Amino acid sequence: MANFVNRSATLALFLGTLLLSGIAQGQTNVEVGPYVQFSGPHSAVVRWDTATARDSIVEYGTSDSLGLRVSDASLTTTHEITLNNLQTRTKYYYRVGYTDGPTETFTEIYWPQSHQSGRECGFDNSINYARKDCSSTPSPYPVDSLTTLYEDAADRIVAQTGITKGYCLVYGCREGRLAFEIAKRTDLIVVGVDTDAAKIYNAAQKLMQANVYGARVTVRQVDSLDSLPFTKYFANLIVSDYMISDGQCAGSAEEMFRLLRPSGGIAYLGQPDNCPSELTSSELTTWLNIHFSPGDYTLTDDTNGVWAKVTRDPVVDCGWWSHQYGGAHNNGGSNDGLEGAQSAGEMDLQWIGMPGSDSGIDRNPRMPPPICNNGRLFHQGLNRLISIDSYNGAILWSLEIPQLRRVNLPRDAGNTCADDNYVYVAVDDDCWRLDGDTGIRSLTYKLGETGRDWGIVFRDGDNLYGSSMIDGASYTEYFGTAYWYAGNHDKVCSKYIFANNASTNTRLWEYPTNETGAIINTAVAIGGGRVYLVESRNSTAQNYTSGRMNFSELWQNQYLVALNPINGNIIWERPIDTLDGTAVFYLLYDPVNDIVVIQSSNSDHYLYAYDAANNGNPLWSKDVSNPPVGHTPELMRAVMSEGVVFLAPKGYNVTDGTEAYSSGVPAGECGTPSAAKNVILYRPHSDIWMWNKNSTYKSYWGEIRPGCWLNVIASGGMVLAPEGGGGCSCNGWFYTSVAFTKSEN
Repeated sequence: MANFVNRSATLALFLGTLLLSGIAQGQTNVEVGPYVQFSGPHSAVVRWDTATARDSIVEYGTSDSLGLRVSDASLTTTHEITLNNLQTRTKYYYRVGYTDGPTETFTEIYWPQSHQSGRECGFDNSINYARKDCSSTPSPYPVDSLTTLYEDAADRIVAQTGITKGYCLVYGCREGRLAFEIAKRTDLIVVGVDTDAAKIYNAAQKLMQANVYGARVTVRQVDSLDSLPFTKYFANLIVSDYMISDGQCAGSAEEMFRLLRPSGGIAYLGQPDNCPSELTSSELTTWLNIHFSPGDYTLTDDTNGVWAKVTRDPVVDCGWWSHQYGGAHNNGGSNDGLEGAQSAGEMDLQWIGMPGSDSGIDRNPRMPPPICNNGRLFHQGLNRLISIDSYNGAILWSLEIPQLRRVNLPRDAGNTCADDNYVYVAVDDDCWRLDGDTGIRSLTYKLGETGRDWGIVFRDGDNLYGSSMIDGASYTEYFGTAYWYAGNHDKVCSKYIFANNASTNTRLWEYPTNETGAIINTAVAIGGGRVYLVESRNSTAQNYTSGRMNFSELWQNQYLVALNPINGNIIWERPIDTLDGTAVFYLLYDPVNDIVVIQSSNSDHYLYAYDAANNGNPLWSKDVSNPPVGHTPELMRAVMSEGVVFLAPKGYNVTDGTEAYSSGVPAGECGTPSAAKNVILYRPHSDIWMWNKNSTYKSYWGEIRPGCWLNVIASGGMVLAPEGGGGCSCNGWFYTSVAFTKSEN
């Protein structure tokens, strides 16, 4: 929460000094925020909540003297101020406040990037991916008998599909009238294709006249609509101007469907009533039935016209990377089948582009991994969260969030997870529920405790799981060699964990109820109808006040506990005695065999397996005495796939600890591997590598450098690598985000 200072004219100079030093007087609190969302190339919205209704003030500028101001006198608890006329590629300082009697009260000044811990909270308009709003742009087309038809068609398409973000393909775009109307009503990037060179020329001229060409709409001539020069899966929405203008079906239903994005992409094709050239329902049905079965689409024929709707399901054998290490199982795998691909050569580049390295932090401090669910990829940068369509790379939104940052993830839990509709983000002592498509905060789960921060973030079933940890426990320092976080470091611990109903925001339970826990944040997982954790019941560890621990007492009186996710009651608990995890300590759950595995390391790694279905009885343990060589091998994290736990250089059957692979299991030298169903993704020193666990064949994509922890994942049938290698002294890399899909050839 943001601290406020009271300002008056006689104290301006003194308080300016206090602001720069981070000291506040007359403290009160902002309940949530502030944070910034870019709304256009030169505009941003600042949002925050207050406990009582107040007016709204934002002061901002390109230096800490600020100089610019926007205010709103209306009283509210949910504040929203729009800043316009922002300069291109410019960093901004800002603060928020309100009127308090005869004076004004403000937060501290939030600075843009400055390498000062906790202060890089301003916003940077060079990391602004928002698109031009053309909702009020006058139409460049004549007012004629077609005007209302195109407006009605666009209104119906948006209303019936609900798709307003990503890419729209106008399949047979003619002179661009439907493309323009779609762009006016949405934030979609619209791409039109047609075989008629004259119509494409006219479309480009009209769209340039409206100043939307290139910014929101592009058109291109193609030789044939039956075979377009685009990667598969790229379009969130597919429509057809040709069906409206000519009353005929253009191209092929098969090619249209090839380009439609899985997991909710929609083709909405047809024409409104009373078009000059009529498209009949029988003609549309015949065209669709060449590729589809009648149950694959819906068709309506009424006073609104003739329309068909095709919604694409997820890819076959799809898995999602919804949490820090795959899923709530925390086992480093997504179980994604990658549509059968098992080598780099079997995959094609799907998209390449933003975000680049300037949005993030130097790779060494080990940022949280990206997460991806239902076709949305969420990637963290320097106090910012970016939402990306995983199938086409379109930036859906980005937020600049003070207090978001966590680093040194080998010793802490991630601060995000996602379900089909939302991303959940731990910020200070709250967890925000953000809409996956828009970034709008629709619910705030509050910890409600002074001196505490929200720790773990898990989403499973109806519940959102969190933990309470001492304020400042998470690592945030990132600049300089001291923050490489190699070797042995303190573990971030929580006092207790809890469950909220994710929909009603009702607290369901807490464990332990006396707040004397020392629960290791990296050792929590959910699966098989249980919540698993490792806690120390040593009194010294339980009463420790820093939130970070790595002393001998943390590894004493150690218990593995399984809780009921509905009420938090103990299902079983077991005293355990593991190697002191002075380097790292992880817990993974195998849903195939209902087994919990603990990994602990100092320099060597040890594995311990417990029967989750049978009171946590010990099954086996292993001393992995030959850890991988290279940078920071002591941090390496095991991954699970199909009943095998992989920890370089071997793989072990989870049921009995026997060797499934006696050698050759790869290691991520600075980072850590991630698993899909049939492959492991890793970085030996450079490039992105793929290891086929069925044949042990190794392949790679060159000149793309992953980060120093984990930023290459398998999700939704894709290999996704949002840029994470920025800051590396080893040159020669493309610092760009990339994605790969199974090759069509």
